[in-house]
Amino acid sequence: MVACPTSSWLDTDHVLWSDGYLECDQWQGPAYTQQCPSCGKFYTLPPRYSCEIKNCQCEDSGLLSYQKLKRAINELAGDEISEARARLEAWWAFNVMNRKSENIPTEEIDFNHSNMLWLLEYHTEHSTRFSHLVFELNRLLGNKSECERMIKDLTFEKYVYQRQQRFSEKSCISNLNEDNLKGLYERIITDLTSSLLRPLVPYKK
Repeated sequence: MVACPTSSWLDTDHVLWSDGYLECDQWQGPAYTQQCPSCGKFYTLPPRYSCEIKNCQCEDSGLLSYQKLKRAINELAGDEISEARARLEAWWAFNVMNRKSENIPTEEIDFNHSNMLWLLEYHTEHSTRFSHLVFELNRLLGNKSECERMIKDLTFEKYVYQRQQRFSEKSCISNLNEDNLKGLYERIITDLTSSLLRPLVPYKK
């Protein structure tokens, strides 16, 4: 198994890690996985995946702990979308824990490895375009050849088309011209390629 030497893009306000986790002191995005303060049931946002208990006030109570997220995975296993969200947040929580400590119990390392394999299979199956999450999971699991294939497959034309799809789904309009788009594309390819040159350090046991 490998550690998570995830790269970061830093400015004065936040760090965006390459696993997709946003670390910011001034702002925290909504946590998808929640535990109802009234009944203790785990549920996920948005509301249509909420707690189905009458007369029970469920609300966003912030990020759950790593151990609570592991419990949520088991309780939400009947709903694939909810389980996927809980597993992603558990992966983020593990990576935060791993960055702060070298003494991670073996059982947690094993769980994280199996969780990454689950996330990779799920997001590979459900991704209809290039996925940075799928790329990062493959990279950290040591699937270098698959990462190289993904980079090669992401042509400029495909990048522009997929970007237009995302903007259309969000009812947004991009004002970038072709030169700007080429600059963004080249930066992405450079970042992805250089990430494969970083050594993947095995977890210490």
